[in-house]
Amino acid sequence: MPARIAPGSVKICGNRDPEFCCLAANAGADLLGFIFVPGTNRYVELEVAAECVATVKHSGARAPQAVGVFVDEQPEHINEIARKTNLDVIQLHGKELATELERIELSVIKVIRSTANETLDDIKRALDTYLTSSNPPVAFLVDGYHAKLHGGTGVKADWDLAADLAANFPVLLAGGLNAENVVDAIGKVKPLGVDVSSGVETDGSRDPEKITSFIRAAKLGFSKLTPRGLAVLA
Repeated sequence: MPARIAPGSVKICGNRDPEFCCLAANAGADLLGFIFVPGTNRYVELEVAAECVATVKHSGARAPQAVGVFVDEQPEHINEIARKTNLDVIQLHGKELATELERIELSVIKVIRSTANETLDDIKRALDTYLTSSNPPVAFLVDGYHAKLHGGTGVKADWDLAADLAANFPVLLAGGLNAENVVDAIGKVKPLGVDVSSGVETDGSRDPEKITSFIRAAKLGFSKLTPRGLAVLA
């Protein structure tokens, strides 16, 4: 059965520790992200990711969906890692084509990293192309643009662009979010969900207080949406 991203979802990404995964799950996280991109500072070994997923799913907490993050990886390798670590969703951060999604066995979140040269119409056409796949994305993640890095940079996304896209597509908002600005971000963009990594860290390490504060603030932000806004998300 394809995964579904529920309206008002909160994703904590860059996980590498079962204890923090359980903390996030108990605080109300809906999605936990694991980065399988070698050479990145939040890369997680398969054995560790599998332990994190298993620990959360057997902890008694409401188990969030496990999301594997990849960049321009072969679909067959993605499927292999997904099976070994018991993932629920795949997140693609690279230049993957719509046809490649069809070779992935799980539901997909496709990341959109717009550049200054792209217009809103350009981006909408690209999203429409992905939606023609036999495995269309369950959501599009709008992240902040960095010329060299694919995510987790803390660079703020373009909220105006994200709001325009969220009016027509299922959008997860990432990029520079933290407990202090996520309520405003949700109110402006009205995304399907939000995604954070560096915003719940202190000096590069997971911060328990920031994790719980972010989730609490994000849930508050979604609760403030008008009934019409919630209807759009659904």
